[in-house]
Amino acid sequence: MERTLPHSKSVIETFEFGTLKFTRFALCMLAAWFVLAAPAVAAKHSKDSLEIVQNRVTEKKAVLIDVLEEKEWMQGHLKAAKLLPLSHLERGVSKEKLKEILPKDKIVYLHCASGVRCIEADELLTDLGFEVRPLKPGYDAFIEAGFEEVVPQRDHSADNSRIVLLEKTCEVCLVESIFMPALSLRSDWLQPRAIHFAND
Repeated sequence: MERTLPHSKSVIETFEFGTLKFTRFALCMLAAWFVLAAPAVAAKHSKDSLEIVQNRVTEKKAVLIDVLEEKEWMQGHLKAAKLLPLSHLERGVSKEKLKEILPKDKIVYLHCASGVRCIEADELLTDLGFEVRPLKPGYDAFIEAGFEEVVPQRDHSADNSRIVLLEKTCEVCLVESIFMPALSLRSDWLQPRAIHFAND
């Protein structure tokens, strides 16, 4: 029969107690990080309401920058916004180009689909010396607030050409269905005939 030495038992108990204590400490640190980090992230978003933003943009006191990607922009965007994709900022945009898009004498608002990417764009632009205000409301919230949306029109020219071609094809089919049977009945008229003379 095996026996557990008192010393070994105390070591195991000490290890288990230390593990439990470390786990509790780690959980407390994680909870504290969530409590402290969440307000810090939220604080980065501008507190300006969409009504204030719209008034300032209309009065030419502010500009609205869309940091979505070009494909998303082509699917629909705010008429008052200018495009500056986040991926372009991550790859690097010259300061001269940024100065053209981000005027120093106006408030610069950033917006995206859900308020996340504009925070990333804010960090990149802040490092470059630009002062911007990222907005938390997403794209749909801007539309509901009354911002005018630009939706690309579908090109129907290809569809129209197909319709015209179909109509012409149907016309040809109709003509053939009317006249071809009559011609087939008189097809013998079109066949060459031998000429017989009375003396033959």
